[in-house]
Amino acid sequence: MKIYKADNELADKLFKQGLIEVTSENNKTKGDIRSFKTSRASHKVIWFDYGIKITRSNTVFWSKQEISEEDIKAILFYFKAKAEWYRQFYSFDFFNFDEFQERLLAIRKELEGSNANLHILKRKLKQQIIAFYDNIII
Repeated sequence: MKIYKADNELADKLFKQGLIEVTSENNKTKGDIRSFKTSRASHKVIWFDYGIKITRSNTVFWSKQEISEEDIKAILFYFKAKAEWYRQFYSFDFFNFDEFQERLLAIRKELEGSNANLHILKRKLKQQIIAFYDNIII
């Protein structure tokens, strides 16, 4: 699996997914600091600043030096999915990237099993989550 760092290759992947660069002029003069959002008004930001950081309302809640393709898919899910979908992955009021794949696997298992206790609306919600995630192509 390919590993990405905070560089132009990763930036190109983000652009292809519809994110825009919102780096301030001040940060552009500093060099390596860049920022990306789905829209200028969004509170969710991907920062390239001595690694890759995810912030919401100026609070850093996830940071890594390098990321995998699965990490990119999780980030794109967080940035682009409906709020009701990504709430399935919350931990302490923040989207939990470190547990994302585990939770996704649990959702897949719930859907594969003949779980009669799973309400039809919850089943549909979980099916939409899986379909959305599976359709993210890096």
